[in-house]
Amino acid sequence: MSPDWAIKGEVDGAMSYAMVWLNGKIVGDWPYGYASWQVDLTPY
Repeated sequence: MSPDWAIKGEVDGAMSYAMVWLNGKIVGDWPYGYASWQVDLTPY
């Protein structure tokens, strides 16, 4: 993959403590509710 590329997941809002899992690993989390946040999936 080119160094200019990035793959990101965006969460528009999740209740409470949200986690993003990919291939059996936690790749991002957000302990606060109802806020937008992103997780970088490029290294996975």
